[in-house]
Amino acid sequence: MNYFFGISLILVGFLGYFGYKLLGASTNSPTALIPTIIGTFILLGNLVNHSARKHITHIALFLALIGIIGSLSRLLKTNSLTGASIPLALTTFLCLGFVLLGIRSFLQARYKRQK
Repeated sequence: MNYFFGISLILVGFLGYFGYKLLGASTNSPTALIPTIIGTFILLGNLVNHSARKHITHIALFLALIGIIGSLSRLLKTNSLTGASIPLALTTFLCLGFVLLGIRSFLQARYKRQK
């Protein structure tokens, strides 16, 4: 599941940066690559060894939480939904899904340890 969120966020970042004309924006911005950074950390969490995976996953969840706050705040500031707000909405929903599944995973791990 982490592969889905990681690759999807990387694609959203590339869409926002390289596809800005398709989305109706006049210029591209380096901040459009922020979802790519979050997605990279999510993928790294799957590629590292088991001892470092826990730490990378915590960093990825923290970045996803910041991604939710940042993209949602920018999305709420826009007066109208334009093509340029599509990457913001996608980033919000993908990060939210990743954080919710991460919390669920942590709760399941804690429950298994208590048994």
